[in-house]
Amino acid sequence: MTAARLPLEREYVLDTQILLEASRAASELGYAAADLLFAIADRHRVAVDDGDKILAEYYDNLRPGMLGLYWLKRMTQRKRLSYRSGQLSNYHRLALDSVGFDPSDRVFVGVARRTAQRLLVAEERHFWNSRCHQCLRQKIGIALLRAAEACAHARE
Repeated sequence: MTAARLPLEREYVLDTQILLEASRAASELGYAAADLLFAIADRHRVAVDDGDKILAEYYDNLRPGMLGLYWLKRMTQRKRLSYRSGQLSNYHRLALDSVGFDPSDRVFVGVARRTAQRLLVAEERHFWNSRCHQCLRQKIGIALLRAAEACAHARE
């Protein structure tokens, strides 16, 4: 008799836009983002920085009644948040600066870099311009995923 294969628990770093889009859910992106939140809640974790910058950004942007806020509170209650440093080395900061990466989003990259799978989920255009995407992948080792792709990944 063979043992049942247990699903791999992963840590995802979610850009704030993912939680906002999930709360709107009136578009294909909104649906994919909401589906991702449910997929993560089932068996994975969300990594945030130990300086609370990411959580502060989430709470500053989410409002009562939004799916993203309900999901975040539920993940917190269930102790499904992992805390990591959001700091980047000078080398990585300079690499991101050289491609015009938004400095306010560095913390997401720093946290993703410290997770085992280095998964960062984002939809904002500046993450996906070819120079930023290439820098994240090649110089920093981040696997950048869109919401629909991350959802499929989380359900594997």
